[in-house]
Amino acid sequence: MSFNLSWIAFQTTQHAPLLEAMRLEPTGETGNWGDADDWSLLELDSGWSILISKEELFDNVEEAIFARRSAEGALHWGYAGDVAMASCLFWYEGGRKQWSFEWDGSEGAAGAVPHLTGLLPDFAQKVLEECRRDQDIEDADTSETFKVDHMFDIPARITEHLTGYRYDTCLEDGRDDRCVYLRRLPAQRPVKSGWAKLNWSSGRKG
Repeated sequence: MSFNLSWIAFQTTQHAPLLEAMRLEPTGETGNWGDADDWSLLELDSGWSILISKEELFDNVEEAIFARRSAEGALHWGYAGDVAMASCLFWYEGGRKQWSFEWDGSEGAAGAVPHLTGLLPDFAQKVLEECRRDQDIEDADTSETFKVDHMFDIPARITEHLTGYRYDTCLEDGRDDRCVYLRRLPAQRPVKSGWAKLNWSSGRKG
């Protein structure tokens, strides 16, 4: 089954302002992100939260929200789509985008080069080097005709390194079953305050 998936990783303390700015509210239902209509939110024990969308990419308005919210703490958004084998990760901190990684593996991983902007921090550079090494080993193996694209996994591996969450393995082992399903409010409808009062384990106000 193919997928297009976007996610935002942010400190759990940023729940209220970020979700209010994006006009999202709980539906009262929980489950794994795979069964959600679109938006879902998972609060992790690591102190991070993951906002997941089945949309392909966020738009410029949402990216502006990410930049503003990053003034109060670093956050990043990632994307993975396995049809075109494209993935990316954009890191926001201090009120602006600091660095990014973009990968296009549509023609195969061999010979492809990632597009990088900004200065990658040590942890991201380490993940990049590990994936390059894995890819070199994969490409050198002539016994297999099907080649795994390890570079495609870099955004997911960076998120996993920081938060302990990875969208594919967590869906398989059941950790995603705690996701709170969200819905987008119409732009003209005022968003009520009080996100801090939400019981995120149930999606209800408490």
